[in-house]
Amino acid sequence: MSGGEPVVFIHGLYQAMTPLADIPFPSPRKRILLDLPGYGAHADTALPSDLSGYAAHVASELDRLGASPAFVVGHSVGGAVAMLLAANHRERVVAVVNAEGNFRPADAFWSSKIAGMTSEEAEAMLDEYKSDVDAWLTRQKIKITPKRQEWAKRMFEAQRARSLQALSRAVVDATASPDYLPAMDGVLLSGIPVHLIAGERSRAGWGVPDDFARLATSFSIQPKVGHLMMLEEPEAFLKLVASKV
Repeated sequence: MSGGEPVVFIHGLYQAMTPLADIPFPSPRKRILLDLPGYGAHADTALPSDLSGYAAHVASELDRLGASPAFVVGHSVGGAVAMLLAANHRERVVAVVNAEGNFRPADAFWSSKIAGMTSEEAEAMLDEYKSDVDAWLTRQKIKITPKRQEWAKRMFEAQRARSLQALSRAVVDATASPDYLPAMDGVLLSGIPVHLIAGERSRAGWGVPDDFARLATSFSIQPKVGHLMMLEEPEAFLKLVASKV
């Protein structure tokens, strides 16, 4: 493959990787934006019962696309999926770039709220976001621009409420399991490089264990952004990712 192994991006609970399709990738490596089950091109795909099932979906997609092994970039819940992909399907992963992926139940705070909603409540929440992206951006402390409005609209159209709930329940269950953090440590011990990325405004709230952060291959802070760093400043996010691959 031209440029070497590809770089595969895995979105989180919301499709916040959306802006990256519009921004040139400053790397010779091929960029692939994957949709998890229930999202985008896989809106009608059966929803896995656990987070390892989402990782298995990514493994299958890598094989189908001839993109294995790959550098895998995961954000939020997608960061957790990327780590489980490395834990369960090591031969498919060159390295992991983990952008504020969920390590502890507290990292999945919003997922916990959505997981506990009724289907009607989840539908109403998603409809509210779609109908007023400006209010949503303001709550996230993201400056409103025409581009960010467009990206947010596309982001919320990329999934259904049931997809949000299924992924939320999967990550809540995974991070609560006593086997989860040892699996994350196992990725480091396997020799797979793990690069950590946090937003400057959101770093303090990311529950990455101290030992894990210390032993990771690198830990970078993207300045002046929060958890949705690729929606706020996608060019800077891609530049940071390119420096890791």
